[in-house]
Amino acid sequence: MTDEARIEDLERYLIEMVRPTLIEFEANPSSRRHADVKCVVIAHAFDYLENPRAPQVRRNAFKHQPADFQIVN
Repeated sequence: MTDEARIEDLERYLIEMVRPTLIEFEANPSSRRHADVKCVVIAHAFDYLENPRAPQVRRNAFKHQPADFQIVN
């Protein structure tokens, strides 16, 4: 996959998955399900960002983040 295609794929993922998920969580801040899904979707964005490199390198930069993120990461 070319860098350009990777960026396009990431942009599409951010628009179609991340943005709506964050909006849903903001509308339901006390929902554990929305919080967990938000963390999974954001963690998965690293896969799009780092593909074909190892996403774990960038994920490790977030090791001091809230516990919910750590569970899905």
